[in-house]
Amino acid sequence: MFLLLTASSLIFAICFGERDARWAAAWVLAAVIATAVAEALNRNWGSVHLTVAAIDLCLLAGLGHLMLTSRSYWPIWMVAAQLLTVLCHVAAALAGPYNQRVYTALATLWSIPCLLSLVVGVVLDRRATARLRAG
Repeated sequence: MFLLLTASSLIFAICFGERDARWAAAWVLAAVIATAVAEALNRNWGSVHLTVAAIDLCLLAGLGHLMLTSRSYWPIWMVAAQLLTVLCHVAAALAGPYNQRVYTALATLWSIPCLLSLVVGVVLDRRATARLRAG
């Protein structure tokens, strides 16, 4: 289900989005691929998955740069969701012993609002562009 949401969101952003949406899609795609490789190499979520945490931090940095240079508001939503993902890794590192399933769920949960923000952002950008052209 996640891969279907990811693929459809990224394809939508690439096909219908402007430059910012395509950059966001590229960052997310790179993070998804890197995370898949990291998880294939180390499936242990019993402690903080440092490689995945580093990938999430890099995605946060890329989206943060996009947020600071974009004229749209939706990158702020993506950064907020990605920041929550990174904070889940930090909380797991500080918490000590914890349930592996809870950590996995929390570390991946915020990708859904992040992807939905991208789709909604593209729709809103297209609507605003159409209004400007209409006069």
